[in-house]
Amino acid sequence: MTAKKKLLLIMFVILMVLNGSGIAIYYFHIAPEEPIESSGESIVEENQETEEAPVTLSDDYYSLHFNYGDAVEVCMIEARSRNSNLIQLSVNDRSSRYKEKENMYLIKLESHVGTPLNYDEKEHSCDIDPKVQGVAFYKEVVRRTVIRPGN
Repeated sequence: MTAKKKLLLIMFVILMVLNGSGIAIYYFHIAPEEPIESSGESIVEENQETEEAPVTLSDDYYSLHFNYGDAVEVCMIEARSRNSNLIQLSVNDRSSRYKEKENMYLIKLESHVGTPLNYDEKEHSCDIDPKVQGVAFYKEVVRRTVIRPGN
């Protein structure tokens, strides 16, 4: 046998031993010790028992799952509803944040409203209440008016 074939054979044996020891460690130390039931009857009975009890979720559950992305979407919807000829709308990520003291999201948007040649640059501020999942305060400020010359 050549040296390359011996080396390949030794590597193959080492990999097989490592693989076998990894499987043994999993089955004897890591695998769950709970037996798996072979009949599905008891699982179905347990599910039927839980379905009978009505599940009601409190308002805190929904406010917990209201996140920053939802707050941005609510503010964008408000800005679109107040400006019919919106050209561009973007989030100012540096100024948008969650205010823990007030338990509200502060969302800042920037927009262009008008036509592509004559538009206002606006800044929109929204305070979003996660409990109500709506706008608590809305403010819109025109920063400047832009008039582009035609060709």
